[in-house]
Amino acid sequence: MIEVAIVTSDGWRLRRELRLAALAAALGVFGSTLAEWSGAADTEQRWRARLEDVALNA
Repeated sequence: MIEVAIVTSDGWRLRRELRLAALAAALGVFGSTLAEWSGAADTEQRWRARLEDVALNA
């Protein structure tokens, strides 16, 4: 079953969990890498901004 949800900046933790799992599972498929979103770059502010500033997050 596929579940669709609208995720706002308050749902950044869910977006983070799903996105990092996708980046880890499909290396080289996305325009960004797991390394670019991990470590020092893995901040609440960055995840919230991504959900607020990017029109279509796929």
